[in-house]
Amino acid sequence: MKKFGFLAILFIGLITLSACGARILEDEDHEYYAMGEFSEWTPAEGNLMEAIANNDDRVSSLSSELSDATYLYVLEITLTDDEGWSNTFTVDGVEVEFNGGQAVKAMRLDPEEDIQVWMPSRESGEVHNLTPDTLFMPNYVDPEGADFEEGLGDWNSDPFAFEPGTYILVYARIGNQNHIGLIPVE
Repeated sequence: MKKFGFLAILFIGLITLSACGARILEDEDHEYYAMGEFSEWTPAEGNLMEAIANNDDRVSSLSSELSDATYLYVLEITLTDDEGWSNTFTVDGVEVEFNGGQAVKAMRLDPEEDIQVWMPSRESGEVHNLTPDTLFMPNYVDPEGADFEEGLGDWNSDPFAFEPGTYILVYARIGNQNHIGLIPVE
């Protein structure tokens, strides 16, 4: 009987531990949207991001970066290279032209007040890049400031995927900082 009681307590403990690790990291005051040409730059049901736990398989490649996330959202998106506009940035000393179909941002919406905060933007604060191999993140500087360098972008510039394709767009709030990244879907 003692053996059964010990096994029951162990089983309950394991269930409790696994439930703790699977907590959905949702911001109950805001909605988060994936934005770009794929969404026509408009918050709509089809580009509403899903709150997930940091142990979700879709973000397993970023598990160490996301271990302290307080909010975590994802959405599968497809980025193209067939838009009629582009932006050019200097990446590692080389000018790279990014097609507008590869532009991405995240947006936080306060449904009560209808206040939108685009990330990155002046209002969002700096947005950090979770996936520098797949996502170009412009500099977060005032375009009129002394730190601005031509070709590196500013606080309103769009981040771009280096390649068209299907990705999981990730938004994470870690501490007091915003982060985005693109994980290729294989």
